[in-house]
Amino acid sequence: MNNLKYYILLATTAAIWGFQPVCVRWAEEFWTPETITAVLYIFLGIVLLMYAYHKEGKSALLISPRQFLLLLVMGLCGMALNNVLQFTAIKYTTITICTLMTGLTPCMTAIGAFFFLKERHGALVWLGIFISFLGVFTIVTKGSWRVLANSAFNVGDILSFASQVAWSCYSLLGIVAMRKMSPLTMSGWTGLLGGLIVLGWGICTDTFRLSALPAVPLLVFLYIVLFGGIFAIVSWNLGCRKVGPSIATIFFNILPIVGMLSGYLLFAEPIGTIQIFGAACTLLGVTLVTNHKYVEACFTKKRA
Repeated sequence: MNNLKYYILLATTAAIWGFQPVCVRWAEEFWTPETITAVLYIFLGIVLLMYAYHKEGKSALLISPRQFLLLLVMGLCGMALNNVLQFTAIKYTTITICTLMTGLTPCMTAIGAFFFLKERHGALVWLGIFISFLGVFTIVTKGSWRVLANSAFNVGDILSFASQVAWSCYSLLGIVAMRKMSPLTMSGWTGLLGGLIVLGWGICTDTFRLSALPAVPLLVFLYIVLFGGIFAIVSWNLGCRKVGPSIATIFFNILPIVGMLSGYLLFAEPIGTIQIFGAACTLLGVTLVTNHKYVEACFTKKRA
């Protein structure tokens, strides 16, 4: 498989992001979500642009007004809106709804890629997306429709959905941006611009409150910066460019599995048989999407 190393990168990124809410929960005891997001992405953007300048020279910093506008919109969607809307949504809705909205991201991205990037996928890819979402649904609801039936529709659901739309837009626009710049440069610019947007929002709403962090929360934040930020963002954009946003976003559905395992290992939250079944469905869907060409080739040989 030519794309195996990119699948490993995307899966690792999804695993890191799946564990990140646990880290954010610890950091939020000292910093607001806006403070965490702004500091994270501004620092990430500066580090990546410095490294891009070292690797690529002045071309990493000299961008056209059109490229700047595109990167600004990407920073707004991927870093600012995605994070602020998600943090705000959780105040009004449940973790279950937010996780299910994340499970819809592959489908939304695939539809967007079909219309805007002219990506074409066969029935196996769409089947894999459906099976994977079914697995996510089973994990977060424990196989019971009553969980959704007992959840009243509210503004938080809309905000959570909008946050995933924003991330889908970021992933789709990234393909356009990376036609003329490297994933490293694009990640640096979008991180810096997105962080500055969140900083401005936090100052205007009095939600940006910077203070010294104790040792443990500081280490947790460094983990978020190094792994959930620098490594994950660059790996995500690199994977998106290589395999396409529709295939890349299917790895988002690994997040609930990592969250489930984190809850079990750190907080002794029980894992039932139905959730194991859901995890298996999710992984089956991911495997089907990433190996659809091989499966289609096998069927073609059998028919011949």
